[in-house]
Amino acid sequence: MPLLNNKTAIVTGASSGIGRAIALHLARDGAHVFLTGRDAQRLEEAARTIRREGGSASIEAFDLRESDRLEAFVATTAEQTGRLDIMVNAAGVDHPGTIADGGLPEWRGMFDINVIAMLVGSQAAIRGMRETKSQGHIVTISSYAGRGEGFRVYGAPRRPSIPSASRCAMNLRMSRSVS
Repeated sequence: MPLLNNKTAIVTGASSGIGRAIALHLARDGAHVFLTGRDAQRLEEAARTIRREGGSASIEAFDLRESDRLEAFVATTAEQTGRLDIMVNAAGVDHPGTIADGGLPEWRGMFDINVIAMLVGSQAAIRGMRETKSQGHIVTISSYAGRGEGFRVYGAPRRPSIPSASRCAMNLRMSRSVS
Protein backbone atom coordinates (compact mmCIF):
# COMPACT_ATOMS: atom_id res chain seq x y z
CA MET A 1 0.00 0.00 0.00
CA PRO A 2 1.37 3.47 -0.87
CA LEU A 3 2.74 5.55 1.99
CA LEU A 4 0.19 8.37 1.57
CA ASN A 5 -2.86 6.27 0.69
CA ASN A 6 -6.12 8.05 1.66
CA LYS A 7 -4.24 11.26 2.49
CA THR A 8 -5.12 14.71 1.15
CA ALA A 9 -2.48 17.18 -0.04
CA ILE A 10 -2.64 20.73 -1.39
CA VAL A 11 0.20 22.10 -3.50
CA THR A 12 0.37 25.77 -4.49
CA GLY A 13 2.47 26.66 -7.51
CA ALA A 14 1.71 23.20 -8.91
CA SER A 15 1.59 24.22 -12.57
CA SER A 16 5.37 24.12 -12.98
CA GLY A 17 8.76 23.61 -11.41
CA ILE A 18 9.20 22.36 -7.87
CA GLY A 19 5.48 22.59 -7.10
CA ARG A 20 4.58 20.35 -10.02
CA ALA A 21 7.31 17.84 -9.13
CA ILE A 22 6.13 17.69 -5.51
CA ALA A 23 2.51 17.20 -6.60
CA LEU A 24 3.50 14.30 -8.88
CA HIS A 25 5.52 12.63 -6.10
CA LEU A 26 2.75 13.02 -3.52
CA ALA A 27 0.27 11.46 -5.97
CA ARG A 28 2.65 8.59 -6.74
CA ASP A 29 2.82 7.93 -3.00
CA GLY A 30 -0.99 7.68 -2.90
CA ALA A 31 -2.23 11.13 -1.85
CA HIS A 32 -5.21 12.81 -3.49
CA VAL A 33 -3.51 16.01 -4.62
CA PHE A 34 -5.30 19.34 -4.97
CA LEU A 35 -3.24 21.50 -7.31
CA THR A 36 -3.45 25.24 -7.64
CA GLY A 37 -1.64 27.89 -9.63
CA ARG A 38 -2.43 30.51 -12.25
CA ASP A 39 -2.12 28.45 -15.42
CA ALA A 40 -5.20 26.22 -15.87
CA GLN A 41 -3.78 24.45 -18.91
CA ARG A 42 -0.55 23.47 -17.15
CA LEU A 43 -2.46 22.41 -14.03
CA GLU A 44 -4.66 20.20 -16.17
CA GLU A 45 -1.58 18.68 -17.82
CA ALA A 46 -0.16 17.87 -14.37
CA ALA A 47 -3.49 16.39 -13.27
CA ARG A 48 -3.68 14.26 -16.44
CA THR A 49 -0.20 12.92 -15.72
CA ILE A 50 -1.24 12.04 -12.18
CA ARG A 51 -4.45 10.34 -13.34
CA ARG A 52 -2.65 8.48 -16.14
CA GLU A 53 -0.34 7.03 -13.48
CA GLY A 54 -3.35 5.93 -11.41
CA GLY A 55 -3.43 8.82 -8.94
CA SER A 56 -6.10 11.30 -7.88
CA ALA A 57 -5.88 15.00 -8.65
CA SER A 58 -8.17 18.00 -8.52
CA ILE A 59 -7.29 21.46 -9.81
CA GLU A 60 -8.35 25.05 -9.42
CA ALA A 61 -6.60 27.86 -11.27
CA PHE A 62 -6.45 31.30 -9.67
CA ASP A 63 -3.99 34.00 -8.67
CA LEU A 64 -2.81 33.42 -5.10
CA ARG A 65 -2.97 37.15 -4.47
CA GLU A 66 -6.73 36.53 -4.21
CA SER A 67 -6.54 35.60 -0.53
CA ASP A 68 -10.26 34.85 -0.23
CA ARG A 69 -10.02 32.30 -3.04
CA LEU A 70 -6.99 30.66 -1.46
CA GLU A 71 -8.74 30.38 1.89
CA ALA A 72 -11.85 28.96 0.21
CA PHE A 73 -9.80 26.49 -1.83
CA VAL A 74 -8.14 25.11 1.29
CA ALA A 75 -11.41 25.01 3.27
CA THR A 76 -13.29 23.31 0.43
CA THR A 77 -10.54 20.71 0.05
CA ALA A 78 -10.75 19.82 3.75
CA GLU A 79 -14.56 19.73 3.65
CA GLN A 80 -14.72 17.55 0.51
CA THR A 81 -12.25 14.97 1.75
CA GLY A 82 -12.87 15.19 5.49
CA ARG A 83 -9.18 15.73 6.10
CA LEU A 84 -6.12 17.79 5.23
CA ASP A 85 -2.81 16.05 5.74
CA ILE A 86 -0.29 18.06 3.74
CA MET A 87 -0.08 21.69 2.66
CA VAL A 88 2.83 22.59 0.38
CA ASN A 89 3.48 26.30 -0.21
CA ALA A 90 5.54 26.04 -3.38
CA ALA A 91 4.31 29.10 -5.27
CA GLY A 92 6.85 31.81 -5.92
CA VAL A 93 7.40 34.55 -8.45
CA ASP A 94 10.52 36.32 -9.58
CA HIS A 95 11.00 39.58 -11.40
CA PRO A 96 14.66 39.54 -12.34
CA GLY A 97 16.67 42.65 -11.97
CA THR A 98 18.24 44.88 -9.40
CA ILE A 99 16.56 47.32 -7.06
CA ALA A 100 17.50 50.09 -9.47
CA ASP A 101 15.76 48.27 -12.34
CA GLY A 102 12.54 47.27 -10.55
CA GLY A 103 9.41 49.01 -9.46
CA LEU A 104 6.71 48.91 -6.82
CA PRO A 105 4.21 46.78 -8.80
CA GLU A 106 6.79 44.01 -9.30
CA TRP A 107 8.00 44.14 -5.72
CA ARG A 108 4.46 44.10 -4.33
CA GLY A 109 3.58 41.17 -6.58
CA MET A 110 6.56 39.17 -5.35
CA PHE A 111 5.80 39.93 -1.71
CA ASP A 112 2.10 39.09 -2.11
CA ILE A 113 2.84 35.67 -3.62
CA ASN A 114 6.08 34.75 -1.85
CA VAL A 115 5.07 35.83 1.66
CA ILE A 116 1.40 36.80 2.06
CA ALA A 117 0.01 33.82 0.11
CA MET A 118 2.25 31.49 2.13
CA LEU A 119 0.88 32.92 5.38
CA VAL A 120 -2.75 32.90 4.20
CA GLY A 121 -2.44 29.34 2.87
CA SER A 122 -0.73 28.13 6.04
CA GLN A 123 -3.36 29.71 8.27
CA ALA A 124 -6.18 28.20 6.20
CA ALA A 125 -4.45 24.80 6.32
CA ILE A 126 -4.10 24.99 10.10
CA ARG A 127 -7.82 25.70 10.37
CA GLY A 128 -8.66 22.85 8.01
CA MET A 129 -6.39 20.43 9.85
CA ARG A 130 -7.89 21.38 13.19
CA GLU A 131 -11.48 21.17 11.95
CA THR A 132 -10.90 17.72 10.47
CA LYS A 133 -8.70 16.62 13.38
CA SER A 134 -5.93 15.76 10.94
CA GLN A 135 -2.34 15.42 12.09
CA GLY A 136 -1.06 17.41 9.14
CA HIS A 137 2.16 18.86 7.87
CA ILE A 138 2.84 22.26 6.31
CA VAL A 139 5.85 22.53 4.02
CA THR A 140 7.07 25.87 2.72
CA ILE A 141 9.50 25.98 -0.17
CA SER A 142 11.78 28.99 -0.05
CA SER A 143 14.95 29.85 -1.87
CA TYR A 144 18.64 30.16 -1.26
CA ALA A 145 18.14 33.70 -2.55
CA GLY A 146 16.28 34.41 0.70
CA ARG A 147 19.63 34.49 2.44
CA GLY A 148 20.04 37.93 0.91
CA GLU A 149 23.17 37.44 -1.12
CA GLY A 150 23.50 39.25 -4.42
CA PHE A 151 21.81 42.34 -5.78
CA ARG A 152 18.62 40.90 -7.19
CA VAL A 153 15.34 41.84 -5.55
CA TYR A 154 13.98 38.26 -5.64
CA GLY A 155 15.66 37.27 -2.39
CA ALA A 156 14.09 40.10 -0.37
CA PRO A 157 10.50 38.75 -0.33
CA ARG A 158 11.74 35.16 0.01
CA ARG A 159 13.70 36.00 3.16
CA PRO A 160 10.61 36.63 5.37
CA SER A 161 9.14 33.26 4.38
CA ILE A 162 11.94 31.43 6.19
CA PRO A 163 11.37 32.82 9.72
CA SER A 164 7.60 33.09 9.08
CA ALA A 165 7.38 29.36 8.42
CA SER A 166 9.49 28.65 11.51
CA ARG A 167 7.33 30.91 13.66
CA CYS A 168 4.21 29.24 12.30
CA ALA A 169 5.53 25.85 13.44
CA MET A 170 6.52 27.24 16.84
CA ASN A 171 3.06 28.83 17.31
CA LEU A 172 1.40 25.54 16.47
CA ARG A 173 3.50 23.65 19.00
CA MET A 174 2.67 26.26 21.66
CA SER A 175 -1.06 26.25 20.90
CA ARG A 176 -1.20 22.45 21.13
CA SER A 177 0.30 22.52 24.62
CA VAL A 178 -2.19 25.21 25.71
CA SER A 179 -5.39 23.80 24.17
